[in-house]
Amino acid sequence: MSKIKNGRIWDGLSLWNNNLDKKFDGVEECYICFAVLHPGTYQLPRLSCQTCKKKFHSACLVSGTMFYFMNRGASL
Repeated sequence: MSKIKNGRIWDGLSLWNNNLDKKFDGVEECYICFAVLHPGTYQLPRLSCQTCKKKFHSACLVSGTMFYFMNRGASL
C-alpha cells in the first residue's frame, strides 16, 4: 500500500517539476487549469483563443464548455 501512495506522490512531484521546467522555458500555462502540462493528458496547451490569444488544453475547453452549459441550463 505504501508503494502505491509513494508512487502517486512521486507522480505528483514529477508533474509539478515538469510544469516548473516548462514555465521557465517560456511555455504559457492554460488559463483554465493554470498548469503548463495537463494533469490527466500531460499535453501542453495548444488551442489558442482568436480574441485574447491565450492558449488552452483541449481537455480543459471540453470540460469547461460542458460545465458552462450544464450550469446555464440549470439556472433557466
